[in-house]
Amino acid sequence: MWISGKWYTEPQVQAYVAELEKNVIKAEIEAVRNFALSLKNRMQLVAPSVYAAPFRAVSVGDIDELADSVCKRLEQGVIKI
Repeated sequence: MWISGKWYTEPQVQAYVAELEKNVIKAEIEAVRNFALSLKNRMQLVAPSVYAAPFRAVSVGDIDELADSVCKRLEQGVIKI
């Protein structure tokens, strides 16, 4: 395949595309993690009593666990974005 004045074999192109896809997935996973952290921070600011309560419906650990679960599923390809 001729690209920008240079000849590339099909396996080289496929490897390059696979690397690009992997980087996109990593960026999407990072975006999910950042969103989860942002959500956790906003919850702490908006509802500090939820974090101070002895019995709370949603804990920081729950949010972290959810974010980790989503990230693992993204990495495994179970969830597609």
